[in-house]
This record gives sequence, C-alpha cells and structure tokens, in this order.
Amino acid sequence: MRVAVLGMGHMGRAVATRLLTRGHAVTVWNRTPGRAGEVVRAGAAEASSPPEAARGTAATLMSLTDDQAVLSVMRRLIELGGEPDPPVIVDMSTVAPGTSRSLRDVAPRRRFLAAPIIGAPEAVVDGTASGLVGGERRFADTLEPLWSAIYRFRP
Repeated sequence: MRVAVLGMGHMGRAVATRLLTRGHAVTVWNRTPGRAGEVVRAGAAEASSPPEAARGTAATLMSLTDDQAVLSVMRRLIELGGEPDPPVIVDMSTVAPGTSRSLRDVAPRRRFLAAPIIGAPEAVVDGTASGLVGGERRFADTLEPLWSAIYRFRP
C-alpha cells in the first residue's frame, strides 16, 4: 500500500520504519528538514510538502506534536479535495476530541480517521503497540493492512 507519514518525530519515524519493514511504499515529510534521513536510508521517499507526500497514497498518516500542528498541516491537505481519489487522512497524534471532529469536517471529502497509538515508539517498531481507530468503518476496513502492520488491530 502507498502511504505518507507526516511528522518525523520519534513516533512518526517508528511508524514509517514499521511500514517499510512490512513492505509498504512510504513517503515522508517533516516541518523541520533533516529529520527523515534514517527513514529515507531505509527506503522511504521524502516530499517537500504535505500535499506532495499525500498525492497518490491510500492513506496519509499524521504524527504531529499537538493540536495546532495537526490543524496547520490539515489546512495544507485540504487542496487534495480536488483529486479524483484523495487519501484517507489518519491522525495518529494525541489531540483533543474537538480537534479530531474539526479534522474530520475539513478532510478532503471527509475521508478521515482518528487512530491514536497506545505505546512507545519502540513498541511500534517491534509490533507490540496497540491503538484505537475512530471514524467511518469503510475507511478503517480499507486500511486494515496498515493496522496489522502498525499494531494489533481488532475490528
């Protein structure tokens, strides 16, 4: 599956690394240049903007520092609404419930899931993390290969 991971902090790098080791094609982006080197060396492509990373993916995963960062990046992804088949935007960050509702409301064609990770980055890398998935079931079902790769997913 083609996937973008936005945010190359500890958790974003762990998610991207785990997806790469499970055979997914990963494109990454980070607000601060130079944070993606390790993941790029492992096989990820690096994009210069969130929309560039997200175009042509089945899912775009956000792992960002806080509500403000997530909302800021989503504002940049809104332009994907004109695409014939925009990705499902998945927020894996820890944000307030109201922020998740706002993200859903502005996501391209409302293709959005909230999927916070329960566990440390090391747990993601070794496949022992858990998580939650909230949003429309059809999007969650379509992305099941990602959930299986990232953490123990139980529909």
